[in-house]
Amino acid sequence: MAHEQRPLIPLGIQLLVLFVLIPLFTCLGVMVGMGLLYANTLWQARWQSLGTPPEAATAFVSVDSREVTVRTVSGALFTCPEDGENCWQQLPPNVAAPVQKESNPCQPAIEWNVLPPPGQVMERRNWEECYSDAAVFVEYVRLSDGSIWRWDDFISSYLGLGSLALALVCGAMLGAVVGLLLGGLLLWYMGRRLRAMATSPS
Repeated sequence: MAHEQRPLIPLGIQLLVLFVLIPLFTCLGVMVGMGLLYANTLWQARWQSLGTPPEAATAFVSVDSREVTVRTVSGALFTCPEDGENCWQQLPPNVAAPVQKESNPCQPAIEWNVLPPPGQVMERRNWEECYSDAAVFVEYVRLSDGSIWRWDDFISSYLGLGSLALALVCGAMLGAVVGLLLGGLLLWYMGRRLRAMATSPS
């Protein structure tokens, strides 16, 4: 009577791979995805140098989400209408100084995670715009070395949910694939060892 052939790899090991290893790496993948999303958020919301105006700035005149205007020691006005260094342009003497507009802060207030500026702050101005599904926050600082820096952040309910869903799905899929590959490698290695032990002479 022929003996029933039993599987080389115990059922407990197979269940361990199926119900422990793969879910574990799936959870780890979700955590990695969330970590990368948070790191990308910190990278995007960072201090950016606008350089130093041609003359030493003494005060901010006006700021908004697109440009900043400063007054220098000679009384001249310089504006930076875009991000990046060497953006300063002097306003003609016959042009009136820009009037500081009122920002539109969110209610309830949003706790913006502004990182510490890269130097000693002499003056600080911020601007906030709030909409039904998005918000923009910009902060300018004038440092003791005369340089002007800008920090900005943007949040959107739709964009935030989309980024979160993408991070969760991609992280879970990547973790599951890694867990499946490692589990398959483990089963292959154990099966090879068990077959070698079964065929070796006693």
